[in-house]
Amino acid sequence: MDGLDLNSAVDELYSGDPADFVATRKTLVSRLREQGDRDIAKTVGALRRPTAVAAAVNALARRHEPPALPELEDLGARMRAAQAEMDTTALKELSGERTRLIASLTKDAESLGITTAGAKEQLTQTFTAALASQDAQDVVSSGQLVNPLSYSGFGEVKVSEAAALPLRDLQEARLAELAQREAERSKKPTRSAERDEPGREEAEQKPPAKKQEFEQKKPEPEAKPEPASKRAEPKTDAARPQMAEAAEPKTAQESEAPEKASSAAESGGTTNSLDATEARAVYEASLAVEQQALAAVDAARAALTAAKEHAASATEARQAAEDLLDSLD
Repeated sequence: MDGLDLNSAVDELYSGDPADFVATRKTLVSRLREQGDRDIAKTVGALRRPTAVAAAVNALARRHEPPALPELEDLGARMRAAQAEMDTTALKELSGERTRLIASLTKDAESLGITTAGAKEQLTQTFTAALASQDAQDVVSSGQLVNPLSYSGFGEVKVSEAAALPLRDLQEARLAELAQREAERSKKPTRSAERDEPGREEAEQKPPAKKQEFEQKKPEPEAKPEPASKRAEPKTDAARPQMAEAAEPKTAQESEAPEKASSAAESGGTTNSLDATEARAVYEASLAVEQQALAAVDAARAALTAAKEHAASATEARQAAEDLLDSLD
C-alpha cells in the first residue's frame, strides 16, 4: 500500500479477519519501516488483537463507510438528552426501544460467532455503555474496539483501554474523514441541478403573461360591515339591570361560606390527628426500606468493583499471552 500512515494501517488491521491479525500486523510494520516511518511502525507493532466480542462489534460497525452504528448513535443521543433534562416519560419510552435495538444487534452478531451466553452479555454491556456515554459511543462506532465495555448504571464509562488508539486521536481522525467526504460530495454537482439549470434560465427570461389580466379582473372592495362592538351596545345596556339582580343572591351565599368553613375545621380536628399518626408510621416504614435499599446498593458496588478488578487481571493475562505468542512466531 503506497502512502501508508497510522490511520490507514489501523483501519486495514482491524477490518481484516481476526485470525489473520498477527500476520497482517507484521506485514504492515514491514511496509512502514520500508517507508522510513519507524515511529509509526513501532506504534502499529504494539496494537492489540481484539477479543471475539470486540471483533464482532467492529464487524458490525464496518458494514458502514466510514465505520458507524447509526441506529445506536441516534438512540444514544436521544437517551442522553432525555437524561440531561430528567425527562422520565421519554426515558421510559426509550428504554423499550433500547431493549429492542440491543436484541437486534445481538442477533446480528450471532453470525459473527457470538453465540454463548457470556459473550452475548458482554455485547449487551458494550452497547449499553455506548448508549450512556458519548465517549463510549465513539469507541464502539470506530471499528477499532479491542476490549468490550461495561456500564453499571451510574458513573463514567472507562474507555482508556478499550480502543486501538487513544480516544482523542480516534475522534480527530473520524472528524477529519467525515469532513473530507463532505468536501468531496459538495464538489460534485447533482443530476437534478444540472437538469434544472436550463429551465431556470428560461423561466427568468420569460415575462409574467397574466399579470395585467389579473389586475383588470381584480374585484372592487366591498363595503366594510359595522363593527360588532357598536351593534352589541344596546343589548349590553339592556342586560345590565338583570346582571345586577342575579349578583345579589350570589353575594348573600358567599357571606355564609366563612361560617361553614369554620364549622368544618372544628369538626375535623380529631381526623387530622389520626392522619398525622398514620403518616408518621408510613414515613418510618419508608425510611427503613430506603436504608435497606442503600445497603443493597453498597453491596452491589463492592461486588462490581471486585468483578472489574478480576476482569482487568484476566485482560492483562490475555495480553501477556498474546505478546508471548507473537514473540514465538
